[in-house]
Amino acid sequence: MNPSLREVVAAHGGMERWASCETIEAILSTDGLAFRSRFQGGKLIGKPIHVEPRRRVVRIDNYPAQGYSGIWTPDVVSIRSESDVVLERESPRSSFEHFSRNFRWDAADLLYFCGYALWNYLSFPWLLTEPGMVIRDRRSNAGDIILDAVFPDNFPTHCRNQSFQFSPEGLLLRHDYTADVIGRWAAAANFCLEHQRAGGLRIYTNRKVVPRIGAFSTLPGPLLVWIRLADIRVNGFPSKEIS
Repeated sequence: MNPSLREVVAAHGGMERWASCETIEAILSTDGLAFRSRFQGGKLIGKPIHVEPRRRVVRIDNYPAQGYSGIWTPDVVSIRSESDVVLERESPRSSFEHFSRNFRWDAADLLYFCGYALWNYLSFPWLLTEPGMVIRDRRSNAGDIILDAVFPDNFPTHCRNQSFQFSPEGLLLRHDYTADVIGRWAAAANFCLEHQRAGGLRIYTNRKVVPRIGAFSTLPGPLLVWIRLADIRVNGFPSKEIS
């Protein structure tokens, strides 16, 4: 493992805890121009979520309405009631290739986008240790550690090439990527504003995403996405504080 990545994983709870983590649960609220521009604004406020880092599963309860659940996996998204599957879409990422998705998403599109994003964010930094990942480290002009990651083909994430900037303590400050399902032009900087400890893991609870110009410059707005998590619960091992 890249030595800098090893330090980052340790700062977030360590490999042993991440390897034994079964689920991460929370209350999600998220919105922003990225959703509203696709006519999906306000659809993900106060939703219980259930994330399984190792199995690549995300469930969003009371989505798209009370009594239903949206289930994300990389290859299939579905919406289910207590007794039936009311919608199922295979190869959901390919649907974003249709021209109409530049203007409007449906409930399955939003479920796919938020499902893989939540799985990435709540499995971080453990997902950077998965097979096939290429990690290189460098320093920013301010001296912060930056990990440049090349994700394997067909990995459920924003894009293949992403960068992660960390404080000297190994905490994520900024995550740069292009949201390919929105458009090849959708370069973004995702700023981590707050985090907390849960079950010995560090989880980022407050994020904002703004447009990125070139390699590093950002615009102050518009606010593309904001994300807040509350009532976080980690299951799979005894809850312990990070020493």
